[in-house]
Amino acid sequence: MRPASSTLGRLRVRLRRLFYGHRPDAVAFQASLLAIDIAAIGYFIATSFVADATWLRVVDLLLGILLALEFLGRMLAHRHPMAYLDNGAALVDLVVIGSLFVSALGGNLGFLRVLRTVRLIRSYNVLGQLKRRIPAVRRNLEVIHAALDLAVFVFMIASVVYVSQRGVNPKIEDFIDALYFTVATLSTTGFGDVTLMGSTSGEVLSILM
Repeated sequence: MRPASSTLGRLRVRLRRLFYGHRPDAVAFQASLLAIDIAAIGYFIATSFVADATWLRVVDLLLGILLALEFLGRMLAHRHPMAYLDNGAALVDLVVIGSLFVSALGGNLGFLRVLRTVRLIRSYNVLGQLKRRIPAVRRNLEVIHAALDLAVFVFMIASVVYVSQRGVNPKIEDFIDALYFTVATLSTTGFGDVTLMGSTSGEVLSILM
């Protein structure tokens, strides 16, 4: 019978080859992870506009399990597993995975779905992978990067507005209202029909402006 440490070592080597290798099976595996990242980001953005529903909790649970397995795999593939947690993207993943399990086991609260938009930060990693594989992405990298910066910035600020104003401001009932307020403010077009309650979001937006 092989020692458990030997079996774990071989598993880690196999995972390292899959996550970071260049053989056809590794490329296919990495492409599937890329597809999962893109689908998850799209799902998080789309469901931030959707009211609570039973199917959302089921999808959250399944996605939470899938992302947890991916996270564990990346951690084991790292040469120093605990050092992997020093990565900011890893901490973002833990927050997102935790929010998925919390909403699946309890109430799928709106602020939890908005919180998951922080996984947009992973888009930079996705962009790096696309750059290596698709010539069109390499040619237009500056434009795509600028658009990504803007999207991440707008969604992060809209999330702050939504979390801080929901429940205290009758003009901001859902994430669409928060996004509208944020875009109108940052683009300086004005709105006139929404006033922030309290100081937190107002201070954030005034500092950024």
